Parts: sequence; C-alpha cells; structure tokens
Amino acid sequence: PLNTHINIGSMHADFTPRLQEFLDKTNASILGPGGFGTDLERALVIQLKQVGHIESDYPIVAFSFWKPVVEKILDLVYTNRIEEGEEPLISDWDRNLVTYSDDIDEITEIIIPNFLTWKKEIWQPVHQAFKAQKTHSNSNGQVAQLQ
Repeated sequence: PLNTHINIGSMHADFTPRLQEFLDKTNASILGPGGFGTDLERALVIQLKQVGHIESDYPIVAFSFWKPVVEKILDLVYTNRIEEGEEPLISDWDRNLVTYSDDIDEITEIIIPNFLTWKKEIWQPVHQAFKAQKTHSNSNGQVAQLQ
C-alpha cells in the first residue's frame, strides 16, 4: 500500500523494472538507511550511473550510514589493487559517484538544480501535452472534452 509520502504507485513482478521506473520518474536518488533491499538499490543505481545508463549529473546522495559499505567496496576494487600493483577494477572518477550527507538542507541544495531541470525539460512538456489532449477536435470538427 502507498504511504502518505508517495503519490505514484505501480506493481512489478520483478525488481529491475521497478527500479528502472523509479529512475525514469526521478531526478535524484537519496539513499537512507536500510537493509538488503536498499543495499541492492544502492548498488544498482551507482552501477547504472557508472556505465552511463543514467545521466552523469544525476545526483546520488547517501546518508553516512552507507559510507563504510561503499568505502569497503572502493578499497577492494580500487585502493587495495593499486597498493598491490594491480590494475583497479574501476576508474578514479567512479570513486566519486556518491555524495554523502545527513543534512537535509545540504541534500536539498544538491538536488534542487536537477529538480528544476527535470521540471522544465520533462514535467512541463508532459503536463502541457496532457492538457492539450484533454481538448481535441473530433472527426466532425467539433471540440470534445476528454474525461
């Protein structure tokens, strides 16, 4: 069931389409504390940004709860490998895919520019197209109001 903070709902049989729909409808990800499901979402969002399936300026902001988890992974795939004379498994740029903050004002400052871009480039055109579809001419040239 939807809670009072959610106004869009959809059901999915599989996890990946659910997360893809979430990413298609958002302009930022904020990762709060959670369990294995949230960890899977965290990993998938980071990986999608890493390989360019979401925009490079799409903000991923994680509460400090996740910092030790991500830092351990970065040690394993980057820092430790360099120290051992091995090729890292990720690029230096990939180490900065996530911003950490527990401060709501700071998180807001991080995501507002993307929200404004999303609203201008995505929401407003869709909203205008929807409004335009509500009134259209039928085959007799009469204007019909869609319900």
